[in-house]
Amino acid sequence: MYIGYLGGFDRLQQAVATSAFHNAGDTFDPPKCHPNTRTAVINKIMNWILGLEEDDRNALILWFYGPAGAGKTAIAHNIAERCDLENLLLASFFFSRSDPARSDPKSLITTIAYQITINIPVGKISINVSGLAAADGPISRD
Repeated sequence: MYIGYLGGFDRLQQAVATSAFHNAGDTFDPPKCHPNTRTAVINKIMNWILGLEEDDRNALILWFYGPAGAGKTAIAHNIAERCDLENLLLASFFFSRSDPARSDPKSLITTIAYQITINIPVGKISINVSGLAAADGPISRD
């Protein structure tokens, strides 16, 4: 027995940027799409996620881009909320310049890994076993 020992999952949990989750509630006024706006874009993305478009079925990555202020974050929040409601969301991460935990790209990996273990509990066993093998080094965003 190790005094003060943290398992792999516990160490991972300490390095998570929970404020980056789509439903964190830390954002005072999260960006939202106005009703009946951006529906074509949202439907196109949802169709890609669901594999409904024949032409898009082989595309493993959807590159979503646009100029600043075009509403990308609002659309991404909308998609994350829809996927969460339909039990399709595995993980989410929303960057923010004003939040140090959400502006550090190193937080991305630990936060996504944490959410995957929550949504696929078998992964937690692997992380705890890996944590035993690497008990001498902490998981961190550094």
